[in-house]
Amino acid sequence: MGSGCVRGINALGDVCGEFRFTQSSEGWSAVRAWNGGSLVILGQLNQRQPDDENYAVSINDAGQAVGWDYSKKTSCNGVLWAANGSATQLVKLITGLVSIREAMGINNQG
Repeated sequence: MGSGCVRGINALGDVCGEFRFTQSSEGWSAVRAWNGGSLVILGQLNQRQPDDENYAVSINDAGQAVGWDYSKKTSCNGVLWAANGSATQLVKLITGLVSIREAMGINNQG
């Protein structure tokens, strides 16, 4: 049991957001749910620590989601989650940038 928030929905009815389990010491976890399906916890950039937080805020029709990963060790990083749920730090995908703290939207071209 727990509580959550939907932050994004695509044209297929898939949603993304975050969820926090009631009896857990972990912070908010980024999640995705396929239309009519159950919640899937999305991957982390680093090994999960208590109070880490992940937020997925936008999802495209291919199932890719973006948002951010916050941990006390690494601060805040923009994240791209692939359709399989794996996480990639956005700054590693764009040449010349030093940091990307948050991602707020993704289109159907990725």
